[in-house]
Amino acid sequence: MQGRALSHYEILEQVGRGGMGVVYKARDTVLGRLVAIKQLPAELADDPTRVELLRREAQAIAALDHPRIVTIYSVEQLAGSLCLVMEYVQGESLARAIPANGFPLGQFLDIAIPLADALGTAHERGIIHRDLKPGNIMLSPDGRPKILDFGLARLRPVPSGEPESQLITQGVSLAGPQAGTLPYMSPEQLCNELVDHRSDLFSLGIVLYEMATGRYPFRRDEGSVVTSLLRDSPPPVETVRPDLPPQLGRILDHCLEKEPGKRTQSAADLRHQLQDLRSETATGRRLATHPRRARQRFLAPLAAVVLAAAGWFAYERLREPVPVAPPPYVEVVESRIFPGDRGPEHIRQGFVADLARSVREFKGVYPPGREVKALSAFLGPLPDFTVEADALLAEGRVQLGFRLLGRHGETASEVFDGSSDDPYEVLERAGQAIARSLSAASGLEVRARAPRPLTTDRVALELYQRAAVSPGHNEPDRTARLAWLAEALERDPRFAVAHVLQGELLLASPTNDNAADSRAADAEAACAAAARLEPGLATAHACLGSARQRLGRSSEAAEAFAQALMLDVADVESHVALRSCNLALGLPQSAGATWLAIVDRHPEHWAGYYSLGAWYQDHQRYDLAAEQYSRAIERSPRNPQLHSFLATANILAGRNEDAIDSLKQSIEIQPSFPAYYNLGGLYYNQRLFEASVRAFERALELRPLDYRVHGRLGWASHWLPEKRTESQRHLRRAIALAAEHLEQAPDDSGAVILTAIYHALLGDRVEALAHLERATELRPNYAHNDFLAAVVLNHLGETVAALDAVERAVAGGYSKAEIRTIVDLENLYAEPRFQQAIGIPGETAAATAGPTLERRRT
Repeated sequence: MQGRALSHYEILEQVGRGGMGVVYKARDTVLGRLVAIKQLPAELADDPTRVELLRREAQAIAALDHPRIVTIYSVEQLAGSLCLVMEYVQGESLARAIPANGFPLGQFLDIAIPLADALGTAHERGIIHRDLKPGNIMLSPDGRPKILDFGLARLRPVPSGEPESQLITQGVSLAGPQAGTLPYMSPEQLCNELVDHRSDLFSLGIVLYEMATGRYPFRRDEGSVVTSLLRDSPPPVETVRPDLPPQLGRILDHCLEKEPGKRTQSAADLRHQLQDLRSETATGRRLATHPRRARQRFLAPLAAVVLAAAGWFAYERLREPVPVAPPPYVEVVESRIFPGDRGPEHIRQGFVADLARSVREFKGVYPPGREVKALSAFLGPLPDFTVEADALLAEGRVQLGFRLLGRHGETASEVFDGSSDDPYEVLERAGQAIARSLSAASGLEVRARAPRPLTTDRVALELYQRAAVSPGHNEPDRTARLAWLAEALERDPRFAVAHVLQGELLLASPTNDNAADSRAADAEAACAAAARLEPGLATAHACLGSARQRLGRSSEAAEAFAQALMLDVADVESHVALRSCNLALGLPQSAGATWLAIVDRHPEHWAGYYSLGAWYQDHQRYDLAAEQYSRAIERSPRNPQLHSFLATANILAGRNEDAIDSLKQSIEIQPSFPAYYNLGGLYYNQRLFEASVRAFERALELRPLDYRVHGRLGWASHWLPEKRTESQRHLRRAIALAAEHLEQAPDDSGAVILTAIYHALLGDRVEALAHLERATELRPNYAHNDFLAAVVLNHLGETVAALDAVERAVAGGYSKAEIRTIVDLENLYAEPRFQQAIGIPGETAAATAGPTLERRRT
C-alpha cells in the first residue's frame, strides 16, 4: 500500500492494524497536510457490522470538539472501501511512553487532567468510548495527550425531555456489551451488563494507575485477568510509589471501585480532584525553601461563622488610608521546561525554590506568600501572573528557565546558562529578567534584589536542600531529614534557614507521645537561634511562635507571630496563628494595636486589612469588619475568599442580600468550593433549605471526597422530609470520609466533633456522645466546640446539657449572633437560660426564630 494514492491522498506508511481496521499515515496532496486514514481490511469491507462501526466512529468523533480528542476531517469511499480521514497525531503512544516506575507527579497531572477533561466532553455528548487503554492515547512531542479510536464508542439514548438533536444510535458492537480490550474492561463490561459512562472511568483508572506506578494494577496473565478485575483490589499507589501523595491513591481507588455506584461518578469530578491535587502539590513545591507545618485552624466557613469574644474594642475607625492601585500578585511554580534528565532532583528543586524566594522579595509586587495547602484555596488571591520555572544541571553547568504567564497567556520566557559553582549569578540574572518582564506586563516599576546566599558552604547547602525537598513525612523520613540538617549545621552553625527547617520538622512530629514537649522545646531553641542569627528572617519568628504556641505560651507566641508579620505581611499562616493566640488570650486590647501597626506598616497589602476585619468581627462589630474586608478587596480584587469574608460580616450584621451578592461575586471570580459551601451555610441559616442543598451540591461537585460538604449536605437535607433518605446517605458518607481523614490527623478535634453531629442527626446516640467526649478531650475549653456540642446535645434531646454548652460557648466568646439564629437550637429560644446567655429578652428571641420546624428526636 505504501507509495500508492487513494484519491488525493498519498499513502506514506502503515502505522497501525487492529480489529477495527488498518491505519495509514498519508499526505493530503490538495491541502498539503499529513492525515491518518483508517480503512477496513478488504476481507471485512462487506461486513455490515464492521462498516456500521466505522461509520459510527465517524459520528462519535464528529460530535466532539476538544483539543485532546482526535479531529475527523471526512468520511470517504476510497478504493471501494469506507475510510475515515483524521488528523495525524505525531508522537508516541502512551503505552510506550510510560516509564518503568511511572511518571513524575507533575508530568502525570499534565497528562491525566486533559484526559479527564476530554473524556468528560465525550460523556457530556452522550458518547462512551468503551476501549480506553494506553494504546489508544497518543502523546505529542510536547507531552500533550490525545484520545484516539472511538470505534467501539456507544452513544447513550437520550433521556426523555432532552433535545432530540443529540445523536441516538442502536447498540451496534463487535461483540455485544463486552467489546473492548480485556485488561482494561470494567467489571460490568466483563459481566455483559449494560455499561454507562462510569465504565470508561474504571478503564481510565487503570490507565492512570499505570501512569503513576509503571505497573498494571491487576494480575495480567490470561488465566487470571478476568478474576482479578472482578475481585482484586490493586496494591495501594503509595506502597508502589512512596513519593506520591496519598490523595492520588484515594482518587485512583475511587475510579477502580468494582460497583459503578461506588465509583467516581463523572469525569468532571475526576478532573476537579486532579486539579485540586495539582494546586495542593504546587503549593507544597512553593514551600520547598521554608516548609511550614500544618497548624490547627479555626477559620471555619460561613456555616459555622467565625469565633467571637466578649468585650468591646475601644479603638476608633482606622484612619482613611491613601488610595493605592492594587499590586499584581505573582506565584512561582515548578514546571517542566527542559526535557529529559534534569540532574539531581534536590539540587534542581533547590534552584527553583531560590528563584521563588528571590521573586518574593521583589519590590512592587506581592506574591501569594508561603501558603500551605489548607490555606491556599481558602485565603489566597488568584495570581495576576504565574512564573513557571525549571532548572537543568549537567557537567558543571546550570540552566535556569522561566515562563511568565499572565491571565491571557505567556508574556515572556528566557533561559539562562551559568556555572554551577556560582549559582547565584544565574539566579540574579533570571530574577532581573523576571522583574523586567513583570514591569512591562503590569505597567508598574518592579525591582529585583540580588539573591542572598543561604550559606557559603556548598556541602551544607546540598544537605539542606535534601532535607527541604524530601517528600517524606513519616517518622523515619523525618529522622533522616533531621540528620541531614544536623550535619549541615555542624558544617555551618550560622545557617539560619537550616535552623528554621529543623524547628519546623520537630514541630511536625507527633504530638501525642511523652517526648512532644521536649521536641517543642528543641524547636523553640532552633528557631530562636535562627532569629538571633537573622533578625529579619520572618520564617524564624513564625517558627518561634509555633513552638511557643505548642508549649502553651500564647502571649510570647503572639509577639513572635506579630514580628513575623511586620517582616512579611504575605505570610497568611501567621495571620491565622496570631488570631488564634489572641482568641486564646481573650482578645486583649494590645492585639488590636498590633493589627493596626501591621496595616500601617503594609498599607498596600490586603492581608492586614483582612486580619483587622477579623478582629472587629471577633468583637461583634460587624460594620467595621465589613469596612476592613472591603479595603482588603480594593487591594486584592481577584481574591474570591475576601468576598466570602465580606459576606460573613454582612450576614452577621443582618444584611443577607449583601451577603448573597458578595458570595455571587466570589463565585463569578472563581467558582469554588468555599464560596458554594459558604452560600449553602448562608441559606441554611436563613432556613432556605432547598437553596442550601443546591449550593452544597455544587460544592460537592468540586470536592466529592470532602467529608465536610457531605456532612453539610446531609445536615441541610435533614430538614426536608422528602430528602431524609438522601440526608442519611450523605451523613454516612461524611462519617466514612471523616474516619479516613482522622487516620491521617487523629488530633483534629473539628473533624471529631463534626462526626458527632453527623451521628446525632442519624440518631446514633452512643457514637455521637463518644465523639463529643473525644473532641472535648482533644481541645477543652474551646468555644467553637462548645457551640457545636450544644447542637449535638440538642439533637439528642439533652436540653439541659445543650443549655450548659451554650453558656460555655458564650462565656468563651462565641458569636451570639450565630447562636441566636441557628435553626438547630431553635427549640431553645424560649428557654430563660438561653435568653439570658445570649443577652436578649424572650420576645426578641421568639421574633428571631423562623417558623417552627420539624425536629427528629432520638
